[in-house]
Amino acid sequence: MGTLGLAAVGGLAGCSSDGGERTATTTATATGTPVEPQQTETGDLPPYANFVPDTADLVLLTTFDLQVESGHRVGSPPETVRDPLRYSSMTAAYVGSLLELSVVAGESGLLAGSELPIADFGFESQRLDTSGVRRALTVGTVGVLELPVDLESAIADAEDGAGRVEFEAEDRAVIANPDGTRAGLTTDAVVFTPPTVDAESPERLRDIVDTRAGARPPKHEADDGFASLLANADATGSLACGYAPDGTVETLTGERASSSPVSLPTEGFGAATGAVFRIDLDNGDEPQPASGVMRFPEAASLDLEAATESVGSAAADRSVTTDGGTVRVTGAYSWDALSEFEGSLIDAL
Repeated sequence: MGTLGLAAVGGLAGCSSDGGERTATTTATATGTPVEPQQTETGDLPPYANFVPDTADLVLLTTFDLQVESGHRVGSPPETVRDPLRYSSMTAAYVGSLLELSVVAGESGLLAGSELPIADFGFESQRLDTSGVRRALTVGTVGVLELPVDLESAIADAEDGAGRVEFEAEDRAVIANPDGTRAGLTTDAVVFTPPTVDAESPERLRDIVDTRAGARPPKHEADDGFASLLANADATGSLACGYAPDGTVETLTGERASSSPVSLPTEGFGAATGAVFRIDLDNGDEPQPASGVMRFPEAASLDLEAATESVGSAAADRSVTTDGGTVRVTGAYSWDALSEFEGSLIDAL
């Protein structure tokens, strides 16, 4: 995960769901019981769907609902993967915490004088309202923080500073910085390339900005398979998603392993064309509910036992259900089962 390159940034984030939007999902309790299909209208899709631009490329993303408070803390994932559902979801929490703390460090002056790089957006960090609950995402190698933005003042900062306003509209902008990084802005999100990551093309950042602002159609409007996968996945908490309709998730993660902050191990289910793994983290000691949805191209050739042997294997109350080529695994994790993921973000970097 060091390839994320977002620097050790001050403070440690606890993690919890914001209790907000969630996709209503029918969960069966017995193996082999069908999962009721869901509608795929926009209103049924998770809130991160409108950040994913319409593209023919493969999709790899994470999302994490952020709330800094005392309690359990997310450190770096262990090197050994024993349960892809737990590992992918907790890795998404780790990435989300780093994205958020890159802003916290800039605001508070934490790590002042440190040689570690901190994201520079080209405007004053107080233009971002970090006082409430917010969401962190990655779309490929592009980072996103979903939170209120003082767009007019941020643009003015860039014009008065060393950066350059590369694009500006009433509801969005793109700022190019001297170090080669870019920051895209909408009224409710900042989209950026981390400072030491081999970034995707500048067009991809602009595509995400335009999609979020409603100036470009999101992928789910043009791809029913992607919409269906998201509609069958729970929306809150910590989530990792891979989608490769013309290939496999295993191929997707192999191609992106060197550049993407997303960790989506594929042991057992690599033949899937899409997967969403998610855990609803809370700082309390109650078991944390989790779910994984995997989509396979041919139901007749699906080896259910092989595909689900490791997914959710560390969860209690584990359930496996199928509906054609869609496989859903649910379960719950105690904090004892998640303890190997706890630690200091700073120590891990």
